Amino acid sequence: MLMMSANSVNYNAESRGIYTRDRQLEHRSNLLSQVKTKKISQGVLLLIIILASIMLFFACAGMLYFKSVIAEVQMDINDVNSEIRIIEQDNSRLMAEMINAVNIDSIRISASSMGMTLPQAYQVEHVDMLSSEESTALYLVD
Repeated sequence: MLMMSANSVNYNAESRGIYTRDRQLEHRSNLLSQVKTKKISQGVLLLIIILASIMLFFACAGMLYFKSVIAEVQMDINDVNSEIRIIEQDNSRLMAEMINAVNIDSIRISASSMGMTLPQAYQVEHVDMLSSEESTALYLVD
């Protein structure tokens, strides 16, 4: 924007279109007077506040719901983890029993407590080992 003083130029400022300080202030006041302000009625403002508070309420309720769902899932996970620990303990106990059951001394003691004895010669049947070709031809018949 070009700013010049009317005193430095001897021409008529209004006819030439030279902007002076007075014309700038006049133009600014014209622009400010043309600005229209819209006012919101109290009913619309009240409606906006009510809608915002309802949205806030539902957002908080949704957050609480999802927090409760997350807590419930976490409790389920903890229950499953405790069941896994119990099953792992049972598995360890059963593995220890199985290792003890394979022990030949415990087998002899168990067999003698049940009244079992070593088989007699007539109770033993010897089986000849088959070659791999013959064993592939064998299959189970029900």
